[in-house]
Formats: sequence, structure tokens, C-alpha cells
Amino acid sequence: MVRVTMAGLGYSVKGKGKHNAVALLREDEGPKVLLLWLDDDEAGQLTGLFDGKGEDFPQTHDLLAGLFHSLGLNLVSVILEGRGKTASAARLMIAWGEEQGELEARPGDAVALALRLGVPIFAGEKFLTEPSSYKVNGVIN
Repeated sequence: MVRVTMAGLGYSVKGKGKHNAVALLREDEGPKVLLLWLDDDEAGQLTGLFDGKGEDFPQTHDLLAGLFHSLGLNLVSVILEGRGKTASAARLMIAWGEEQGELEARPGDAVALALRLGVPIFAGEKFLTEPSSYKVNGVIN
């Protein structure tokens, strides 16, 4: 597992003018990146967290952070995983008292919660690629 940090958000142009939201996560100890494809809801949540502006009303990650706090749960880390070369699933590693456990989540939601609570994000090396042509906070080719 490699620790990654959110580096930006953008859109990929996929033929016929179709755009897909994508989060760019960069490994902490190297040049490789992970492109995390997002739906519109996930992209909206991450945009508010990443740019520091937030939203006028609570988002899903705010609700979960509040529940974790109220129930005495600590989010320890987020692990991005999946099949093939795409991170399509995530595990929330949680702890309470002497106990530990995990919950499954969508990758975008898990990253949003990790950003909200300031916990580390990890991904398998197979999901990381050498950076090619991309622009942080813009269009990713």
C-alpha cells in the first residue's frame, strides 16, 4: 500500500464532448498518480472540501463525521481498492476503544470523509501510474 494525497480535481474529455469528473491523487513519496473517476455527487462533495469553501448545508461526509464522533468511532485511514487497474471500492478502517473494524464505501465518498477528518488515504500500487498529460484543477487528457 502507498499513501496518497489529493492533488486536484478535473474533467476528462471522453470523445463526443462527454466529460467525466476525476480526482487526482498523488503518491506521497514519488511521482505516480491515481486517477479516481467520480460521479457528479462525489465530485461536488470533493470540490467543496478541496478548495476549502465548503457548502451552505451539510454533505454526506459531514453527516458521517458527526455520526462517527457521536458514536465514539475513529476513522483511522481509507484504503482504495478494486479490480484491474481501477480503484472502484474503498474500505474505511475504523476503531473504537480496543476494537477495530472496517466499512465498505464508494471511493469518492471515502476520500471526502478522509479529507473532512484529516486521515491518511492509501492505495494499492497497481492503481498508480506514471503522470502523463494532465492539468491539476482543469482538464485531464
